[in-house]
Parts: sequence; structure tokens; C-alpha cells
Amino acid sequence: MSAANHKIEVLSVPGAAVPDAMPARSPWATMRAGLGTRAGLTDTPVAVVVRKGAVLVLEQGNNRIQAFDVAGNPVNYFGGGTSPFAPLPTSTGGLERVDLATDALGFLFVLSYSGNGTKPADYRLEIFDPQGNFVTRTDGLVARRIAVDPFRTVFALNYASIAGAPRVEPSVSQWIPSTPSS
Repeated sequence: MSAANHKIEVLSVPGAAVPDAMPARSPWATMRAGLGTRAGLTDTPVAVVVRKGAVLVLEQGNNRIQAFDVAGNPVNYFGGGTSPFAPLPTSTGGLERVDLATDALGFLFVLSYSGNGTKPADYRLEIFDPQGNFVTRTDGLVARRIAVDPFRTVFALNYASIAGAPRVEPSVSQWIPSTPSS
């Protein structure tokens, strides 16, 4: 994935190993997408997750999550299988979306910040149901990357003051959200 070039690269892996002596038979990644707003095109893709055979791409520029199949073609995944898009809520103040994760039930977790991201209050975690509908938002989850386990525990890569450390250090934090149990 390339945010600057608005591209997604798809690598088709061969069914068997290719000998080192035959590099011409090695697979090459093919470019998909391109700058745009219609299905199959992207604008500043920043994060990707895989869920039930669909590749879900968080697009900063188009303010949405778009679903692709494993070959890079748009697929109707959201809205009960009627749309490849899950539009994200708009916000005043220039919201920068930075990461996307999913849990075992398909809930989508979108991490973002507003302004220049220098204050904890600038950060937020939005949770959407598997169809892309907004569920809840938590402010103050300061992180740059997230991962979600099957129990909806969010693990966040961040910087924090650690007891006994002479400076702020990279750390991993844990956060347990409340979401519907559907």
C-alpha cells in the first residue's frame, strides 16, 4: 500500500516454491487502485486489515473504509453487502485517521487525531459495527498504531512515562472498550 501514490499492491503467490536459479518465474506485485473516489480507486490509503476474505482499506483522503477482494477488486461488503464503502463521520478541525483494526466479531476500530496531535485530547478511537455504522467514540486514546485481540482488548503503540526511566519511552498500552456484545 502506498499512501503517497494512492496504490495498493497485490502479490499472487505461486502454488509451489520457485527455485532461486529461476528468478523470472518469481511472482511480481501488481498495482491496483489509483487516485479517485469511485469504487476501486483510493485517496491516501493509510491502513489495511483483512476480515472474512475482504481486504478493508482505511482511506484518509476519501474519509472512508473501502472493501476489496484478495485480487484488489472492489467488493460489496458494507451495508448488508450492497456497498464497498463505509463512510466515516466528518469532523471539523482536520481529523487525521492513522490506523484501522478489527476484532473477532468484525467491529472496526479507527484511530485518529485532530490538530497537530500534541495533546492527549487530540486523539480518539472510533468503533463501528461490522456493517460500517458508528457505534461509539472514546477520546484521549493517545497512540499511533493499534491491534485488537478477539476479546476487544486494544493494544496501542505509544510513548509514555515509564517509572524509573529518565525520559519518555516507547511502550505498549492495553485498553478494554465497552461495545455491544452482538
